[in-house]
Parts: sequence; C-alpha cells; structure tokens
Amino acid sequence: MFPRLQIEATAQGQLSVQTARAFVNITVTRNANCPVFTNFNGQYATAIQDTTLVGSLVLGVSARDADGDVIRYDILAGQDSVAANQVFFLNPFTGVITLSSRLFNNSQNSYRFSVRASDQRINVCTVTAEVFISITRDNIAPQFVNTPYGGTIQESAINGTSITRTTCEDNDRRGNIVYAPSSYSVASAFFTVNPTTGNINLYNAAQLRLHKQSQYNVSSRLSSVPSFS
Repeated sequence: MFPRLQIEATAQGQLSVQTARAFVNITVTRNANCPVFTNFNGQYATAIQDTTLVGSLVLGVSARDADGDVIRYDILAGQDSVAANQVFFLNPFTGVITLSSRLFNNSQNSYRFSVRASDQRINVCTVTAEVFISITRDNIAPQFVNTPYGGTIQESAINGTSITRTTCEDNDRRGNIVYAPSSYSVASAFFTVNPTTGNINLYNAAQLRLHKQSQYNVSSRLSSVPSFS
C-alpha cells in the first residue's frame, strides 16, 4: 500500500462550517541500486609502450546502474592519484582513460590508482575499481651477432656493390635499428654502412682504384631509435 496523506480544507461561514477532505498518494523513489563496474572483479589492467603518443587510448572503465542513473567517473584522491593525474586523463562521462603526457622521459614504470563511479543522486551511491597500468620500456641495447665480419671485393667493382652484411639482435626492441659508422678512418672514403640493412657497400670506386691498400677496417655501431605510435 502506498503512503497516503489526508488533506482537509475548511471554509468558515457565518452560519456553518464546511469541510472537504482528499487523499494524496505519495510514491517515494529510492536509490535502491549502486553502480556496478562491468569488470566484475573490480580490477582493470593494461600495458603500454613508453613511446605511446599523447592522446592515445589507454583503457576504458565502465559501470552500469540498475536504476538507470547517469554515471560519472573520477580518480580518487590519494598519493597514487597525484602521479596518475599527471600522465593520464579520465573522461568523467565515458570512463575512457587516455594518455595526457609523454612517458619516454618518465622513469616511473607502473601506475596504480582507484577510479570511482557515482550515480549522481542526492544520496549518492558509489563504487570503486582498481586500475593498474604498466609501462613497457626498451631496456636492452642492440648487439651485433656473428662478429667479426669480413668480405672481399674486386678492384673493378662499381659503386653500390655490397661487400658484407652485419646483423644484430635486440630482445626488447621498441623502435627501429639504425646502423652507422662508429669512427672514421681511411676506409670511410671508400665504403659506407647502409643505415637500414647494415650492409657494407662500396661508396667511391674511383678513389679505391687509386689507393694501394689491400685491407680496410670499417667500424659500425647500432642504435635503437624510438618509434612513436
């Protein structure tokens, strides 16, 4: 049975008193249900590379409310939230977390913080979820394999002739490997290192024919260049 309120109206006349009564049915809408995160264990986790571009999607949290209330999201205040707010943005309307600051020059390798979902009622009802974001970094330098390298070339060879190819490995490569001379000597006048393939190629055949030396040492180095994506 609904709660009922009885209202009485009275009119005071000179000879009589007139009254009327009415009943008002009152329906109380209560906040019966709190928001519930769709990830039932209340935990969200992902890993991103330290070369991820600012503005990129990191992950999304989502909550539903059986009362049909509009959900709003925010990062709970605390020591962990200070660091998180410096590099991530939580959309209060969608629950989408995006990168707001570059990670490449940031030494922190993980972020853990709490996200709150609230139903915006006067008697607000909230629920929290834990978010863990780990940063994948390029920590291992590339290395040449199967060294030393050697090759032969005919004196009559033309420019661009490949003499030998250097190869490398990088177990945690996050970018592109670039080959380059590590030092310059007389060999640099005749030979060059292909920056993409590592091939040692003949660069100046005309000058090589004039030079009397029969052996040359070419020094090469590797570098891993970040690929921001």
